[in-house]
Parts: sequence; C-alpha cells; structure tokens
Amino acid sequence: MTTKKLLQRSALFGMTCLALIISLIALPEILVSAETINGSAIQARPGSVDALRPQGQGPLNLRPITSLTLTLSSPAATNRPTTFTASASGASPILFSWDFGDGNSSPLSDSPTRSNTYLMIGTYTVVVTAVNGFDNLDFATESITIEVGPNLLYLPVAFKNFNFPPPPQADLACTNLQIDPLSPAVGQAVRVTVQIANQGQVEADGFWVDLYVDPDPNGLPKPGRENRIRWDDACGGINTCQRGIAWRVSKSPLAPTQSRTFVSIPNTLNPSNGQGFDPTNSAWPDGLFTAGEHKLYAYVDSINGLAVIDGAVDEGDETNNRCEKVFTVSPASSSTRLDQPNPPPSR
Repeated sequence: MTTKKLLQRSALFGMTCLALIISLIALPEILVSAETINGSAIQARPGSVDALRPQGQGPLNLRPITSLTLTLSSPAATNRPTTFTASASGASPILFSWDFGDGNSSPLSDSPTRSNTYLMIGTYTVVVTAVNGFDNLDFATESITIEVGPNLLYLPVAFKNFNFPPPPQADLACTNLQIDPLSPAVGQAVRVTVQIANQGQVEADGFWVDLYVDPDPNGLPKPGRENRIRWDDACGGINTCQRGIAWRVSKSPLAPTQSRTFVSIPNTLNPSNGQGFDPTNSAWPDGLFTAGEHKLYAYVDSINGLAVIDGAVDEGDETNNRCEKVFTVSPASSSTRLDQPNPPPSR
C-alpha cells in the first residue's frame, strides 16, 4: 500500500469516527422509567408529551391539577386502620402517592383512598401527591397533621348502692277544703268545696277524691301509701259510714300545675262552679248536720292500691293528699229533723 492510499484510509476512518460521535450526540434522548396506569404501560421521556400517555390513547390533557384536598374518615387511633381520602380536579388520569409520616408510604395509584395503621401514639404529617402524568407534567401536594391517640375500649360502669332518680311522676295534692256557710246552724245545708292540684311532672287520670264525714278515729284515712279506705268504710268497718262523697276523675287528665275544684252537688245537675260528685257512690242528704262539732276530711287518690276501676295514681309524693276541716253547727231555735241518708253505696 502506498503512502498516498494509507493517508486516504486514515482520513476516511477519522471522518467515520467523527460522524459516529456526532450521531451519538444527535440521537434522541434515551427513554427513561416505565410505569403502569390501570394495566397500560407508559414510557416517559423528558420533553416528549406523547410518550407519557397509555398505549392506544390520544394525547394527554395538560390542564393543571387544582383543588387538591386531604381528609381522614375518623379520629386516628393506634392498631386500627385510619382511612384518608384525597380529592383533586385536573387532567385525567390523576394519580396519587402517599407518605403517612410513620415510615409507611403508598406508590402511585389512581385510587384516591388509602388506609394506614399506626402502631404508636404521636403526631404525624400525612402528605399526598397528585400528578396527571410523570416527570415534568403538572402535580400538587397537600398535607395534614394528625394526632394518633390510644385505641380505647369502653366498658360498662357498674354502680354499687347507687340510687337512680325515679322516673317523672304525677303528684296529686289536696290544697283546700272549705264549707259554706262558715258557721252553719242546724237546718242550714252545708256546701263543701275541695280543691286539688297536680304538682308533679306528668298528667294524672283515673282516680277518686273522697270526702269523709266524722270518720272513726281508727278509720281515719292516713297520709301516705298505706291509705286504702273508701269513705264508706271509715266508720269502723265495711259500709259503716252513713254519709260521704266520692268524686270520680276518669278520662279527664289533670296536667302538671293544673288544679281542679269539686263541689258537693251531684254531677247530674251540672254545677257551674266545679265538678259534681258521683251520686251512685255518694250519700249526701242535703248537706244537713246535727248540732255540735264535726270533722271533714278530703282525700285525693283515696283508694290507693285497691284493684278497682280507675285505681290509684303512682305519685312522687303520697303525703300531701289529705285536707281537713273542723267546724261547729249551732243549735236551731226550733227542732229540725235531719233527712235520713241514702243507703251506703257499694263502690
């Protein structure tokens, strides 16, 4: 080989090497990374938007991500899942990655919800990143700080020797017992007025109000729950009293704070100044009394505890049910005969 040909070959080899170097420099940038969205492979290359879309889809919308928010479902506690939810607006698809602040994280995914279980109490910063592609496409981050407390177990509390407050009850009270005239004489009819009130918290209905006339001291109706005596039986035995009144309250509830007036007039006469008595269970011969001292007792809810129609009311206070009145009838100028009372009723 001549010197001329050797120089030509050397020059050609040099040009070839230079062209190779230039070609390497001018080659498109090497593809980097590979991700998967819903099973479709994505190859990302800096500066190439079309390469960042799932295979078979059109160009990605580069609308920026906006309104990224992050919330948790419930107060965080140890040893139970705490669920976080992200929400974002922007180009689709939007992917989310998570850093839960305790060393746990979650890779890119199109699911906006993730759960994490914290093993220790403390303060943690949770960060979510949302992207609508890879590398130089738009992304946003949001974080919240949470307090993780102990996972408490609440046990029922047992009370020993604890008296729970009673439920709301009615409280029937006799508030007034009056006669008219105040100082009657023999032959003058006495009119009796009884006033009661409900001082409890619930309405009361289905009870009797009895008026006892000169009862036997041993048969006197006693305040309290032990009273079970009708006016009929307060003179020494069953149906021993000759006169008395029974007012019946039925299907006419007495509301809390409400009062009611009863008068010694039969309800068949529809008295305008109060509720009249039940003539079937009363004996009131014109309200006439003999000369001398007389004692009247009014008792609301009088037959407490007896299994009779319109039985007793369970009250918060059973000691305020009785009223009493003592009065004296002066002799008349001429003898006046009292009418005989009605036969004792059978209530």
